[in-house]
Amino acid sequence: MECLKANPLMEIEIIAVGSPKSRIYGMFTEIDPFKIIKDGKVRVVPKLVTKTRISTSLYVGNAMKGINMEVDGIKTYRDVRSNYFTSETEELHYFVKSKKQDYETYKKYVREVVKEAMSLLGIEMDKLIVELEVWN
Repeated sequence: MECLKANPLMEIEIIAVGSPKSRIYGMFTEIDPFKIIKDGKVRVVPKLVTKTRISTSLYVGNAMKGINMEVDGIKTYRDVRSNYFTSETEELHYFVKSKKQDYETYKKYVREVVKEAMSLLGIEMDKLIVELEVWN
């Protein structure tokens, strides 16, 4: 298994934001890289899977994509499952919340997975603003 080796030069500025009362997204909507470049920002949403496992999603407009990846030096929980729509096996790495891995560690995790997501989307930027919804 290969851990993330994202572009270390991209500056990620994290801004804590609240959660909206409701959210609309298209299940099969693809993330538009040009919108990210134009806006210079993305939204990241943490969601508790269990009391200690956090699923992380990237939202751009009404497109959503899970970005649960393994990161060197940060403990994650590996979950292998079959995708309902494609019947392919997918491997998710949920962030593990603990006394040692608090919100500050989660922000480091978010920086790395967002950098990797931008790399996978072919986006090269000097700076990206991440609106990180505060977890409950």
